[in-house]
Amino acid sequence: MNILKVLSAGGVLALSVGAANAATYYATDVIASDPGFCDTTRDGGACSKPSRYNPDNAKGAPDGRFYSLGLTTYNDDGSVDDEGSITLGFGTTFPTQQDVSVWEVTYNISPTSRHREAVDVYAIMGGVETLLGRLTNLNGGGKVLAGMGFEYIKLVDATLNEFGQSGTTSFDGFDVDSVSVAPVPLPAAGLMLLAGLGGFGVMRRRQKKA
Repeated sequence: MNILKVLSAGGVLALSVGAANAATYYATDVIASDPGFCDTTRDGGACSKPSRYNPDNAKGAPDGRFYSLGLTTYNDDGSVDDEGSITLGFGTTFPTQQDVSVWEVTYNISPTSRHREAVDVYAIMGGVETLLGRLTNLNGGGKVLAGMGFEYIKLVDATLNEFGQSGTTSFDGFDVDSVSVAPVPLPAAGLMLLAGLGGFGVMRRRQKKA
């Protein structure tokens, strides 16, 4: 009976850790947005559609609505001229490393398509921005690892920097549908170890009481 109780205690610990592992946060607040350039020479009239430039579209779970960052443009010396970006909050601060996932409405485009877009993902803590990585819409999804604690996630269009003016037909940059933050999954072996340690701790306490 005691062994069963110990195993049960360890199992409860593993389940609670697993539940924490599964917690996913979607953006709840737009901290700042700075629309970049929209190329009216090839937009087909889309630059004049307000729905594309509503930053609230980037909040919540993926739903097909999106916020176009606008193209980040550059001066001749390579410095940024006009930055297309959005900074998002999640209703909490993350003290440890997390997986950051970004949904773009044109992910997994055809290999022959030239509507290529890219974004740089930054973590912000105390006003300090740390580049986490760059994502493109050439595959079926995008995720980067934040190896530190952070308050906000900032997305900056990097389409022209990644593909060049002649390498893309994008007219207003990366289209953000949703951003989520989730703990890095703990391997099953790790959960089993925690369960064992939890059970061992219960057994030690009972032995001391005896």
